[in-house]
Amino acid sequence: MARDDNFALFIFRSLSVIFSFSSVIVGLVALSIILSFLFGIGRITKYFDLEGLLNNIVFFVILIAFLFILLLVGFVIILWVVGRKFWDGVEGAWEAYSMMWFVSCAGIFLMGLISSVGVFSLDDLSMSAVICGFFLVSTLVTGYLGVYMAQQNFFAAVTQTILLIIVAAVTVLNALVMVSMMMNFDNSSGLPFMGALSVIGMIPMALTLTGSTLLVIDAYRERVDYDDEDYFGDYDDEDDDYEDSDEINPYDVSPAPAQPPRVRFEPPPRAHAGGAPDVNWYGEFLDDGYEWIEWPEESDSWWWRDPNTGEWVDYRG
Repeated sequence: MARDDNFALFIFRSLSVIFSFSSVIVGLVALSIILSFLFGIGRITKYFDLEGLLNNIVFFVILIAFLFILLLVGFVIILWVVGRKFWDGVEGAWEAYSMMWFVSCAGIFLMGLISSVGVFSLDDLSMSAVICGFFLVSTLVTGYLGVYMAQQNFFAAVTQTILLIIVAAVTVLNALVMVSMMMNFDNSSGLPFMGALSVIGMIPMALTLTGSTLLVIDAYRERVDYDDEDYFGDYDDEDDDYEDSDEINPYDVSPAPAQPPRVRFEPPPRAHAGGAPDVNWYGEFLDDGYEWIEWPEESDSWWWRDPNTGEWVDYRG
């Protein structure tokens, strides 16, 4: 799978449309609640004398309603941002799933705090411990997924997919139960509406699960590519360095040099009488790429090493 092939773009942009549309719907609901709240506050202040106990109760209700509205507005913004992230394809989907898990983590944590008030009042301490443990583990797992999905972690993607499979199974079972109840009870009871919602809810659930599976494949391929690069990287780098090297191989087949060097260097002391320099002696490589030696010393008689034979050749021929 390419990172953003047509199928992946279709899945993630479908999720983008769903989340963006949901943000609009929830935003309209939030607006209606805000307007109803403001209208209700006006009526309360008009028909009641807000003093004493009544004043405290109304203030508490207003505070709770205000916090609820803030949470609702924040939820609308998050839905919209998640939708925009999904539109960017695979890269944005990692961030979108991460944000979803962070929101879930915050929600589970708040639910745990609220429920802990009633839980510790139970006579059965073992049940209280189980409920608290459930909220604690759920908070840790969703927080882990939020952090590591943002880092495009393979194991986080696998964990997310497993959890989504469980949620999808529960969603399907719920839809089947609702359809079964629709067939056995009067249609005027409101069950058809609930059953339709359950069936429709399977569509975004299926898209979310498919998108998570695509991220598992993406993370696995990135992991394999990284391992291959780590294994072969040094060899490839050395090979590239060798090919790009500007060093001249003295034993390449080359024509005779155009002219002897015009620089003088100090050769090492040698005990050799007349003739050509000893083949085992070393000269100096100069800018023209050839190895030169002056022999006899300080005679201005220059010899160059033939790269093909390794023998010293008198420049004067």
